Amino acid sequence: VQYFTPFASVRMDLMADAFNCSLQQLQTELSQLIMKKEIKARIDSHNKIIYARHADLEVCHVTPPPLSRDRARNLLFA
Repeated sequence: VQYFTPFASVRMDLMADAFNCSLQQLQTELSQLIMKKEIKARIDSHNKIIYARHADLEVCHVTPPPLSRDRARNLLFA
């Protein structure tokens, strides 16, 4: 969530590299976060891009709660 927050869109291949996971693992995790409404985004599964759904990108700033290393690992590799 923190990785994605400052961007309007992110290439999922670059995000997967940053998290050292497969593109499929990342897409699965992002889909779950979207369904749980933990992030407001949509996934372009054809082009492998995630787009933010902010009402006003210049005004919107979300500070996610702290994420422990174990929780982050569990989210990515569950």
